[in-house]
Amino acid sequence: MTLQRPRVAAPLVVFGLRHASSTTAGSSRKIYALPFKLKEERAPEVAYLTTYVTTHKFLGFFKLLKALVSRSLPKVNDTSNVQVRKVYLPMWYYDTAIRVTVHEEKSNEAVDLLTVSFDSYWPGHTLDPMCFLSFGHPLPIDKDDLRVFDPDAFQEDNDDVQVIPFTTNPIHDLADRVRDALPGLTVGKGKQACTVQEAEVVFGASYPLYMPCYIANVNDDDSVVVIAAHQENPTVYKYEVPTSSSSSDDDDDDSAAATKAARNTKQWLNGGQWLRLDVTDPALRVGFPQSPVQEAIGHFMDKVVNSPQSPLLHASTSSIDWDDLRIQSFKTHDKESKDYLQRLFSVWAKQRMLSALDHAKPGARALGVGKNGFEMKTPEQIKDDILGNLGDELEKLEQAEPAWLKEYNRSLMASRSPPTEDNVDVEKP
Repeated sequence: MTLQRPRVAAPLVVFGLRHASSTTAGSSRKIYALPFKLKEERAPEVAYLTTYVTTHKFLGFFKLLKALVSRSLPKVNDTSNVQVRKVYLPMWYYDTAIRVTVHEEKSNEAVDLLTVSFDSYWPGHTLDPMCFLSFGHPLPIDKDDLRVFDPDAFQEDNDDVQVIPFTTNPIHDLADRVRDALPGLTVGKGKQACTVQEAEVVFGASYPLYMPCYIANVNDDDSVVVIAAHQENPTVYKYEVPTSSSSSDDDDDDSAAATKAARNTKQWLNGGQWLRLDVTDPALRVGFPQSPVQEAIGHFMDKVVNSPQSPLLHASTSSIDWDDLRIQSFKTHDKESKDYLQRLFSVWAKQRMLSALDHAKPGARALGVGKNGFEMKTPEQIKDDILGNLGDELEKLEQAEPAWLKEYNRSLMASRSPPTEDNVDVEKP
């Protein structure tokens, strides 16, 4: 079969995409990009089949079943109704640790916990509706494919690719708001209930990346197909246009904005995760129908991503400070940051266990880990085992602290220190 070259509108009407600049904002060696591996001539077929399968679910099932048997894409005779734009979309992955002081319902006490997130996702732009599509987990990324993104050199060799500039970042949109946003949040019910009293980011690293994509329209409608083109076997996403009843105008601007945001996140088919969260109290990871951790993720989606005040609903007016030490290159600093964060989580989890053992009945036996695997031990024996290893873990944690984090913490402490005669100029009479 001979494929026809996709018909490209000028501009391709994908909502705000036609207003985007073709260059990245600022210049930084911290930005990495994945190469296009999916050949451009395959993009119209993939977009057409995605639309066909999602529109004709019954017939589409048999097309896909036949494709699995033959291990090839079903044939498409005509792709002249497919418009395709080759685009680099900016995005962020980020790792975070937040210390939270919560009031526990079961103990009626305030306790300190550590919440961590690995490879959570945040868009690098506010283009509607692509800004509500997550390229987060489980989308596979091969770090060996990453290359430093040099916008000037790139544009010379890739004049057919539209590069969307970075206009948002998770430091400004999320991390800097934690202290004010989390206090008062309650998750869990009954004995699991806990309310956040204080919150502070103790670790944060954000990684800017460019994702190669083909963005397509089929049949000139407002539906959007996004093809992640960093693999020969692509991951495909589709924006389903809401029905007229759900997209009617609302007199209340805030309500209309909230409806718009919720509609956009829910209308993306196959979207990845936005927030991957864990906490040092294992009791908060379980629950029915939702665990407190899952409730916290839902709160994030409702109050941050889908909120009328969501940063994604408004174009950012602040520029990105690429010299911020919390912005790191994904390829060179991701592993050391995660190693440190895992050790930090382990230390906090053991401290939380020590605190819980203080409330255990003396002499009662519980399941613990010994030289021969799992053993029945008293709370006192378990505490001795933890304390015996905690010193070594703290030493390893200190050794694993990334150099950039040490520098950032030093500068942060210096900015919080009161001025003295040693570090300020004193005007003499």
